[in-house]
Amino acid sequence: MKILSPGETVDSLTVVSLIGKGGFGEVYLVRDVSGGRFALKALNARAETEISGFIRVRDQLKSIDGLAAIHSAGKLPDGRIYYLMECADNLSAGNEYIPDTLANRLARNGAMETKQLFGIVDDILDACEKIHAAGYIHRDIKPENIIFVNGKTKIADFGLTAPFGDGEADMGTSAYMPREEVFGKVKGGFQPGMDLYAVGKLLYCAYNLRAAEEYPAPGENIDPASYRIIRKIYVKALHETPAFRFRDAKEFRAELRRAQIALTKQGTARWKSPLLWSAALLLTLLAMLFFISTRSGKKSSVSVQKPIDAPWEERLFTDDADHEIYTLVTQTSGHGMDEYAKLCGTIWRLQNELDSPPLRRDGAVIRRELAAAQKEMEKFTATDRGNIITANADLAAAQIANEPEKYRIRKRQLLDAVRNYRKTLSEKRGQ
Repeated sequence: MKILSPGETVDSLTVVSLIGKGGFGEVYLVRDVSGGRFALKALNARAETEISGFIRVRDQLKSIDGLAAIHSAGKLPDGRIYYLMECADNLSAGNEYIPDTLANRLARNGAMETKQLFGIVDDILDACEKIHAAGYIHRDIKPENIIFVNGKTKIADFGLTAPFGDGEADMGTSAYMPREEVFGKVKGGFQPGMDLYAVGKLLYCAYNLRAAEEYPAPGENIDPASYRIIRKIYVKALHETPAFRFRDAKEFRAELRRAQIALTKQGTARWKSPLLWSAALLLTLLAMLFFISTRSGKKSSVSVQKPIDAPWEERLFTDDADHEIYTLVTQTSGHGMDEYAKLCGTIWRLQNELDSPPLRRDGAVIRRELAAAQKEMEKFTATDRGNIITANADLAAAQIANEPEKYRIRKRQLLDAVRNYRKTLSEKRGQ
């Protein structure tokens, strides 16, 4: 078996570099006469299974866009068969070619956002669903065989692809194979559940940043609440008893979506925590104050010196009933505070865009967006509840900016808003 060297030609294709090597052969990055890049897989002389898998994919599964496209096939000078596939994107910013595979992404960048990971797994399951609908299974799903072409997730390497029930050989990557396939004959031959098992192991590896052989050890520095939700998915996919695993790719995808909803709700619940949204609002207000100070050409009004007059050191409320209403509103206003912070950020961003020529967008479009955001702000502040939220935020801004007089004005506005809301609640109770 001869390793092809850079610069060597094969059927008008020029070898650029060796990018992978395994038991069935090697994979090379090659260029055609027009400069297009492809992946050339050279098969070992005895790789009959790989060759038959290639033929199946080329002839019967080529219409599935979730699989890496196979363009052509031929023979090397030494008589070995090769086939030409679309190649993965390049992860390297330089001249070196590093194929954009899931394995390389995880190795280079570490853990990815759960939403992104779920999107990739969902794409893989979508391709599996189509493969299985055609009567085949892939049999070698793992991070190294998941590539990204123009950013789109695709499954590569079809050497072990087989029809349902076609044989009982224990070929593949053992760490991604079900126990019954590794240690004994599979009843009824190859079944779609084998691919789903592999996807479950892939999810485990990608989320925990662990090798497949380390299952079920959890990853390091993971969020316990998210871990419980995600672990439930791959534990079901990897159950020792096949009957307790996912029945098909559709069921697996549905469970992913339910988990995503649960994670989103979990994030929303955290955002509603008074401590978190107060911190986020504080950052927003600081950014706004910085913007105001830079636009006016003056130094930031935030001072490290202790103010001579500090009304914020006084008690905010002298009436316990007012304080009770204020506490009720602020502790349950996570969504409102979020909305207000976003509106503030949008208004300042658009105003800054208008005041910073040359404009990158049509000025009329920016003005329309600004007017719409200001209208939303007016609607938001039209209620007693909205007034409490905005007055409370302005109060914090005045304190941060060390502006005692403005603080006193905002405090009076906050007290008025609280008392109006208190009056409204009393009237409703009296009805």
